[in-house]
Amino acid sequence: MPGNGWFKPWVSVQNAVLLIALCYVIALFGLSKSELAGWVQAIGAIVSIWAAWSIANEQGKRTEAVARRQDAAKCAAVVGILNYAITVIGCGEMVDNEKIYIEQVRLDVGRVLEMLGRIDLLSVPDPVVINAVCTARRAVELFDKKLFEHIGQYSFANHYKSGIASECMREIQYQAYLCNQAAFEIGR
Repeated sequence: MPGNGWFKPWVSVQNAVLLIALCYVIALFGLSKSELAGWVQAIGAIVSIWAAWSIANEQGKRTEAVARRQDAAKCAAVVGILNYAITVIGCGEMVDNEKIYIEQVRLDVGRVLEMLGRIDLLSVPDPVVINAVCTARRAVELFDKKLFEHIGQYSFANHYKSGIASECMREIQYQAYLCNQAAFEIGR
């Protein structure tokens, strides 16, 4: 593969000429075999130290890139859960002739709360995402409380999407937006 070799930047006509010139200069000094061996060892030591540093540096960069990708994936997973919460709260499939099945919505909201509760906040890479999870969880809890207060009310379906559902959905959408921004910054 072109450009992927370790010595690719070092193999060039200029460097070959430089190596030949270096050998010629060393030969001009008339060094004995033992002195020449000492110089070769010194140069070899320098090259090996440089190579070790270069390999470690490259591995560090790779490890850092992998960690950034994993952190961005964690943020994306949180965004996925928040988008699922928005879908559940929107619950267009629960409307039947202007009637909302509050009990079913509360079961689905309970599942969303369970999913939000399972997020390990200590492993979340960014404080913005941690705050977003906590804020979204609080919004869903308030939404669930309001649902419980409205069980048995017949006019509730008329106010569902324009009232408490839209308020909760707006908050979660904003938190999902913040998480997307954090994932973008982490992935850089």
